Amino acid sequence: MDILIGLITVALIGFLLLRHNTKSGKRAVGAHVFLTELEEGADALAAMEKANASMGNPSKTIIHRTYERLQRDHNGKARGLIKKAEGRGFIG
Repeated sequence: MDILIGLITVALIGFLLLRHNTKSGKRAVGAHVFLTELEEGADALAAMEKANASMGNPSKTIIHRTYERLQRDHNGKARGLIKKAEGRGFIG
């Protein structure tokens, strides 16, 4: 019985971590797309629409570009990218 409780606990913790990481990853992708659109001259509303569309099912290319930006500009931390985008109007 103790083993079963331990396995259930480990599975639950793993599920919660995966869910958190997935949500954070989607927000990072949205923030990247939002900032990229702004940098290319889009207004905040158009950038937000593109960001929202990208967060649903991002392409591998967008994920890779987000990862590169995180490594280059934010020491691999999604939170820094998200905060920067939020400062410019990102809601995600």
